Amino acid sequence: MTDVFTKWSLKNLGRIGWEKLRHPTWLTSDAEWERRSAASGVFDAKNIVIFGDSQVARWPIRHTFARLPVRSRGLDGDQARGASARFEREVVPLQPTAVLLLLGTNDLYAGASVTGVAQSLRALAVRAIDARIRPTMCSVLPTTASLEGQRPSRTIAELNASLRRMSAELGIFYLDFCEELADASGRLRADSTFDGLHPNLEAYLRMTRVVLEVFYCRSGQSKRATASVW
Repeated sequence: MTDVFTKWSLKNLGRIGWEKLRHPTWLTSDAEWERRSAASGVFDAKNIVIFGDSQVARWPIRHTFARLPVRSRGLDGDQARGASARFEREVVPLQPTAVLLLLGTNDLYAGASVTGVAQSLRALAVRAIDARIRPTMCSVLPTTASLEGQRPSRTIAELNASLRRMSAELGIFYLDFCEELADASGRLRADSTFDGLHPNLEAYLRMTRVVLEVFYCRSGQSKRATASVW
């Protein structure tokens, strides 16, 4: 069922066809929006970078966060293993206040172990801390039953449990998108995706609400964990 926030957002932002989320011109328009926002000082105060794979790259930042200081650095097919060079190149120079790490699903698809993925994400979080950027660890998103053979729901749940424990050990915030996107079986809800792996617009709006609750309203921060996000 579509909640009140999503209905309001769709009404005011306009319903965007799923195909536009996958079209290169969509990403180009977001990049142009970011350049103009940076020139006008939008990112001069507290700001966020969302770092990850195609699930981040296809997040329609301009239409979900509007004028809030949020940027994305997503790359199709990227893995937590090997992402450190791109993190160094694309995130550290921006010196954001906080970075959301949303990676890992492609590592699982490539056969990486839960321990290996968690270690790679831990390394990114530690690098962010060293760079004085506050990291937030995001849960790996669930997939639908059609992709169970590629990304088993049990493995995703095991990895997310490991990431939650690791976040507590590091004293950083753990952001659980699965609460918004998963069904009772732990798989991605059928109404939240167009291909079984990537969120659709309504799902991205629910993910955006979670970020807003945690970073801007604090209600989500007190509900989900005690570690600071800023």
